[in-house]
Amino acid sequence: SSGINAEYGGLIVCYCMAVSFKHIEAAFPYISDTGTFPPESCVFTMCLSCGAAVAAAIFTLKYLHVIQYNRQCNKAVTCVNTSALVFGYIAAFGLMMVGAFQETNVLSIHVTGAMM
Repeated sequence: SSGINAEYGGLIVCYCMAVSFKHIEAAFPYISDTGTFPPESCVFTMCLSCGAAVAAAIFTLKYLHVIQYNRQCNKAVTCVNTSALVFGYIAAFGLMMVGAFQETNVLSIHVTGAMM
C-alpha cells in the first residue's frame, strides 16, 4: 500500500513539475508525457524504477506464499504459480523500460515496455 502511494505521489510530482515548466498542458495529458523532458523525466524514471522493484518483490513474495500454502499441490498449481511469477517479472521489466526510455527519445522501446 505504501509503495503504491509513493508511486502515485511521484507521478503527481512529475505532473506538477511538467505543468509548472509548461512542458505539457494541464488538461488530461498522457502519463508518459509528464516524464518526457528534464527535470521531471529524472523523477519519472526514479519513480517507475522503484515501483518496478517493489512490484518484483511483491510477485516473489506471492510466489513463495503460494508454494508454502500448497506444499502438497498438483503440477497445475505449480505451473500456474511459476507462470504468474514469470509474467510478473516481465511486467516489472516493462515498467522499468517505460520509465527509462522516454517516448520522445526511443518510442519503439517505450511502447514495447508499455505493452509488456
